[in-house]
Amino acid sequence: YPDAVHFSYERYLINQIREGTGLTQTPIRLLLRQRTGRIEFGKKKPIKDRKKSRR
Repeated sequence: YPDAVHFSYERYLINQIREGTGLTQTPIRLLLRQRTGRIEFGKKKPIKDRKKSRR
C-alpha cells in the first residue's frame, strides 16, 4: 500500500540510492505502487490441446 509508506522511509530509500550510486545532484523520484496480483514463478501454464496437423 503506497499510502502506508511513511515519508521518512521514502527519504531514507532515496538517500540510500544516492549513497550507493553517487547521484548527488540528480533528482530521484520514487514511484510506489500497489501489487496487482501474485506472480508464481516456476509453474507453467497448461497448454491447451492443439489439433495435430499432419502434412
